[in-house]
Amino acid sequence: MGGESPDSGGESVEIVLRHSRHPKSVRAANMAGVGTTLPIHIGDAFAVSLAEVIGSAVLLRDALSPEIEVTWSSGFNPTDFSTGSMVLGAPEYVLLLVLRDQANSYMHRELCQPKFQGGIWSMAKLPGAQACAQKSSMMTLAALFDQRRFSFAGALSLDEVYSPEQLLYDLEIKDHVSRLVRGFDDPREPDRCLSDLEQAVKEGGFIGLETTARLFRSVYWAPSLFERSPLGNWRTLGSPSLRERAATLLKQALLRHDYRLAPEPQSQIDTILHRARQEAGLPANLELPPSLGPKP
Repeated sequence: MGGESPDSGGESVEIVLRHSRHPKSVRAANMAGVGTTLPIHIGDAFAVSLAEVIGSAVLLRDALSPEIEVTWSSGFNPTDFSTGSMVLGAPEYVLLLVLRDQANSYMHRELCQPKFQGGIWSMAKLPGAQACAQKSSMMTLAALFDQRRFSFAGALSLDEVYSPEQLLYDLEIKDHVSRLVRGFDDPREPDRCLSDLEQAVKEGGFIGLETTARLFRSVYWAPSLFERSPLGNWRTLGSPSLRERAATLLKQALLRHDYRLAPEPQSQIDTILHRARQEAGLPANLELPPSLGPKP
């Protein structure tokens, strides 16, 4: 509640008051837009947003039974002025996430440590560069603030589209970020270092040493999807695109898949899928979305 559009007139507050005998707790929150339902100046936007949601919380606290717990948090999102829509996943969104949590923490007299919700959003409609850039920036920043759980992997267009292909990219980004935040934790052992140097002189390098063979997997992350081979090797393999490799991995995953839903929900899903394919003009026996295949 709070941050209502001008036409809504506090409808969500009225709904809570109408059903005030039922809830055990109520949370007042908003999703206001900077420059639309909030002022364009960031400091002013924070002040208005906080006033809206705190005002809603005070109203509820005074109107509801004392046994009902009332909590609140303020939210603010960037706006795309070419479309008038909120844009979760934009660089401004990532910055506002940090500022939002710092403002809420300050107002609640808590430590100003951002508490990311873990949603990796993108407004991209198709899997690819835009979605990966937006999701990786959010995941990296959140991980640096000790966030370790993330949600909405594979989601696109906020949460209107689910893409198995993007899911693979998101999982690869997750592994990439996990290795980044883990850093290095290598003990300093002068005697062992000298021993390895002596052995490396005999071997002609460090790659054949027992310590290298034992530790390289813990030092280096090996991607499942991203390409890191030299150009010549890549060409020898037929110059596969990232999308081609993703399609291959998805087909392999489907072949290993053995989970089965109960008959009733499976029948409902099949009906929805059949209708969606008809409306999109797609063949009924299509195994994977066309976007997963290589471009002609």
